[in-house]
Formats: sequence, C-alpha cells, structure tokens
Amino acid sequence: RATSLGLAETSLQAQTDEFPEDEAAVEDERSVSGSLAVPSAAVGRIVGKAHEKRKKIEADTGATIKVHKPSKGGEETMFEVFAPNEDALASALSRLEISREDAVEKLPYTHFISFPLNFRDEDFSVIDNELRGKLAQADGFDESILVPRERLHLTVLMLRIYTESDLNESIQALSAVATQIRQNHGKNLGIQLDAFDCMNDDPSSANVVYL
Repeated sequence: RATSLGLAETSLQAQTDEFPEDEAAVEDERSVSGSLAVPSAAVGRIVGKAHEKRKKIEADTGATIKVHKPSKGGEETMFEVFAPNEDALASALSRLEISREDAVEKLPYTHFISFPLNFRDEDFSVIDNELRGKLAQADGFDESILVPRERLHLTVLMLRIYTESDLNESIQALSAVATQIRQNHGKNLGIQLDAFDCMNDDPSSANVVYL
C-alpha cells in the first residue's frame, strides 16, 4: 500500500454559546440569498465574540447572515446569507469564505498522510540497527522511547478534516494520488533523511523527535 491515513484525537463538538438565540441573525425579505457550510468547530472564530465579526460583515455589505444550529451529528453549521442584490451577496459570501479558511487554519490537525515503512527488508534492518546503535551511545538514551519497527512511517502531509464530506473528498484525492504513484514509480521511491527535529519550538518539551 502506497499510503495510509491516520487519525489524531480531536473534538468536533461546538460550544453551545456560539449559537445564542438572541444574537442570531433573522431571515428577512431580501431579493437574493446564498449559503455556506462551515465546520462547527470553526464557527466561534468566524462569528467572533458576541457575533461581532458577523455583524461587521453585515454592516459592510448590507447583507443579513443567519447562523443555523449545527447539523445532525454536529460536524457542520450552515451560514445563510440574504442580500438586496448580487454584489452584496457575493461580497458577504466572499468575506465568510475567507473567515472560514482563516478559522480552519487555526484548528488542530486531525489527520496525517503517510507512507508505511513497516516492511521487513534486510537493507532497512541494517540501517535501523545502525541507527539504534548510534543512539545507544548518547547519554540517558533508552531504546524504549523509539517507535517499534512495525509502526514506522513517513508523514508527508498533515490535514485538518472536521466534516464527513471533507473526509470523503480527501480519501478520493488520496486514492487518485496512490494510483499515480504506483503507476509512475512502482515500489522504488527514493527518500533522503536529513536530520533529527522535533514537533514544536521548544526541544525540552518535545514529545516526538523525528527524522
């Protein structure tokens, strides 16, 4: 298998105070309307405290934005936009789309795409044993901190997936890429390992060290 999909722990439950009844926009009689689905986990960042960001978009564009309750399952929340004309509608939807992108980028990663390295190849075993031997010379090294060989993988991409639809789209894209890799490269993919690094800016608090 050329690729695998891993799931990191995350919560998809939106906070209830992001949908106060007295702050929600109400539908009015406007000539045009549109809608935008967003991950429920990002709603609070999009509308802002006391819906101040939503109100700013309404004031700037002349549109009215209604924030619906989360869908069944709580993954997605629908934003419905009512505007007096097409230009106002396009402007409001564009602002919301930009806010959605910014909000999602600030959410924790939920998935990763990786190449599994758990093959039992003689050459790989030699490299693995050599690496473990060098690490064993370091002061305070304990081999128990190393990932077992059967769980070794090469992470190539981190993703933020908060809805079922986004997950399905990612799986389809991943399947297409996997097919191309098999057809164009077969099993011979060259990978050059450079150095050790950690997953945050403070090595003293790192939980994972990787190549």
